[in-house]
Parts: sequence; C-alpha cells; structure tokens
Amino acid sequence: MFGKFNVVPYSRNPIQIKQDLENKWLDLNPKYQRGYVWSKRFQRELIISIFSGYPIGTVVVRGQSKTRNLELVDGQQRIKTIIRFMDDELTLNSTHSVKAKEILNLRGENYDKYQKNIYKFSNLTLRDQSDFKNSFLISGFQIQYDNDEEVKNYFDKIQTQEKLLAGELINNLPNNIFDEIFEENENNIDNFCKFIGFNNNRKNFQKALFNSIGFNLEYIELGIIDDKLIKFVNDLSSKEMRKNLKYDEVLFKEKIKESLFQILKLNKNIDINKKAKQRFLKLLFLLINYLNMNDSINFERLALINRNLSEYNTKYARKNENKFIENLITDGIISNQNDFHLFEDLYDLFYKTQKNDNEVKALLKYWSNEIKQNSYLESLNDFNAIQKDLN
Repeated sequence: MFGKFNVVPYSRNPIQIKQDLENKWLDLNPKYQRGYVWSKRFQRELIISIFSGYPIGTVVVRGQSKTRNLELVDGQQRIKTIIRFMDDELTLNSTHSVKAKEILNLRGENYDKYQKNIYKFSNLTLRDQSDFKNSFLISGFQIQYDNDEEVKNYFDKIQTQEKLLAGELINNLPNNIFDEIFEENENNIDNFCKFIGFNNNRKNFQKALFNSIGFNLEYIELGIIDDKLIKFVNDLSSKEMRKNLKYDEVLFKEKIKESLFQILKLNKNIDINKKAKQRFLKLLFLLINYLNMNDSINFERLALINRNLSEYNTKYARKNENKFIENLITDGIISNQNDFHLFEDLYDLFYKTQKNDNEVKALLKYWSNEIKQNSYLESLNDFNAIQKDLN
C-alpha cells in the first residue's frame, strides 16, 4: 500500500471551525506555517465565491496520537479569510459589494429594497448570516501522523504546488497597513502595468515600490532578498516593531502616494526590456523620490536607460565596452566617455547590495533629472555639483 499517512475525511462549517479555534482545538499556525499573505482582492474574491456556491478547494488538518487537537496543514489563507469576514474585520469594497448584492438577491432576499450595502458580514440578513455560518461546509482530509519532519515535508510540497498555480503567491508581500492606499489606486496600477507590459501580480509591483521607498528613506538596503523585504514590511505593520524602527508613518504613506501619483502620468504603451520589468519599476520608484509632484517623467527615456542597463549585463557588452559606450553617447544617455562611470554606478545599484549614502543620493538625483521631460543635466559637472550640495 502506498502512503505513510492515515487519511480520513474532514468537514466542518465556519461556526464550528471558529468554535474549534476559540477552544484551542485547532491550531492555524503550526511552526512550519507561513504568515497570512493574501491580498484584500484575493480575500474578497473568496467571499464572493462562497456566496456564489463555488468550490473553494479542500483543506488538510493533522492529528497526533498523543493529543486530540488538530493543526492546519493546508488552507490557512482561506480559513483565516472566512473567520475575518465573520468577525467584520474583512470588508468588501464597492465593486464586491455590488457583486454580493446581485448574487444574494437571486436567493430571494431584496437588499436593494432596504438600500443595504453589503460591506461586511453584519450587513447580511439574519438568514444569510446563518447560512454562511452553518450551511457552508469546509471539507478536506485529516491526516494522522506523529513525525513532525515528515508533515513539514508534506507542507512544503503543497506550497510548491500552490506557488506554481497561484502566481508566486508565497513570495508575495503579506497584508500591511498600506493596503488601503493600493486598494484605492488599483485601477491606476492596473492601467500603468498594462502600459509597460508588466503582467506580474500587484504584490510584485508593491515589492518594487517598498524596496525603493524603504531604500530612499534609509530603512533597508537595495537588492535585498524577498525574505528580508517581507520582514521589513511586516515590521512596518507591527506596532511593536514600528517603535523600534522609529519611522514616520505619515511620511512613508506620502511617499507611496507620490509614487502612485507619478505613474498616472503614463498614458500610452512603452517598450521595456521583457526581462527587466521589475528593475524598471525599481528604477522608476527610486528616481521619483527626487522629483517634484509637478515634474513630468520622460518614460521613453527611462525605458531606454533600462534597456541599456539590460544590455550592459551581457557578456558581449562587457567585451565590447568601447562600442557600448559609443552607443550610450549616440542614444544621449551620457554626454561623453568620461561620464560612463555614472552609468556603471547606476548599474551597480541593481547588482550589488548597497546602502543609501550621499554618493548614492547624488547619483539618484542626477539620474532623476535625466528622466525629467525636457530637462537634461550637463552630465559630470552637474553630478559633482549635486554631490557637493549633499556633503
């Protein structure tokens, strides 16, 4: 017989699961589990799927012979979303509220008659609340196994499959206190990503933004790995960690809003190197910090700089550096060969972990002027003047 686990069916409705959690009979956060990472959009879509009667997948819980309690192996994101909705912690936005009303009105309820918006669980009629808590079943499997390492291996296998199926969801950022800003601007972000041909999910957009703003505000290094960036965003969302970071939350939010305001200025498709779209976002957000709100960005020039950064990363460009420099001069990226080090330093920002010192600030300020509409610096002389001012 194949398999190591003893497997039996598992089925509970939401109110039973909530009671299990309150009585500590079910552990949602065993040590191998990841954090709660679903975006608000994913959470709201799950609630709409439940209203629609769609299957939401199976869950897996684990029991051990030494205890009658269970721990959740797979399904944390879904169960936490359901519990948050029942506790009125998760609210629907206007779009999802309209969807909810349309679906639930087909059941015979008339939410329009009462002009009732469905933003949260308590806005549902008593009948719909009862059906949500009692009639909807969360089904799956219960495994019985005492070997912690084997269960962890099983969990890792599940997450690898989910990662492939859910668009790199695992590596995305967790929910954070800035989510509402992104929710308010989701249409603008979608349009911007469409113009640059960036098909990755919004969380990858946010990763580039958080990394760049955190670097500009001197909280993190540029080019850090995802785990460190996720920890940084988690720390921003933790009251206890915010005290340690001593960061200005209002300033951080303003920087995010300024960045989102600047992307609104792109109103057409631009050609970006297909393999370097994430870097294009980082480069844009890094330079936005040194622009005024009324500055217009020359996105085509920014894309040209980004494409040259990609080309410089090839062996051919390195072996034929003189030819590459000539092309940079022809494209107007630099004025002469003496300015090539400015381009090299910009390249190094993305391929070496760097701290934001005065030299880096001068470099970013220089290149921010280079992407302003109708405003180019006189290269090295202006860079030296910028650096002198910062010192």
